[in-house]
Amino acid sequence: MSTSQLSVDCRLLPGHTEKWVQAYLKETLKGLDYRLEFIHKDPASQSPIDTPLYKAIEKTVSAIVPGAHAAPYMSTGGTDSRFFRVAFNTVAYGFIPIRADLPLSQLLKIIHGIDEPISINNIQFSQTMLKQTLETFYTIV
Repeated sequence: MSTSQLSVDCRLLPGHTEKWVQAYLKETLKGLDYRLEFIHKDPASQSPIDTPLYKAIEKTVSAIVPGAHAAPYMSTGGTDSRFFRVAFNTVAYGFIPIRADLPLSQLLKIIHGIDEPISINNIQFSQTMLKQTLETFYTIV
């Protein structure tokens, strides 16, 4: 008898649970003999976008980069924001204002590597965006 093993890194969308995954796989793998084991279980985490902080991010982005808009997204990586949301009952956004000043193919080779570089222009851009976001936020609240 042949066997195989498959490990899947499954990131759940908000509103989906481990039970949802089990039901989906049961239907999808109907007729196959398999064993399912969840090794790491983190529920989906999100922050609402109808908040003063998100509004400040939106205003700042459109003011500093004409024609640009803030948009929510789902991170494929892990983030400590999920812990802050729970521990402090607060919103947390992965707002990382940088510009792609390297081709994506080159960036993918160096991201999270040893001596990961960031340009001086990007540090200045990020500082400007974050400072303006805070100033805007404090005029809203």
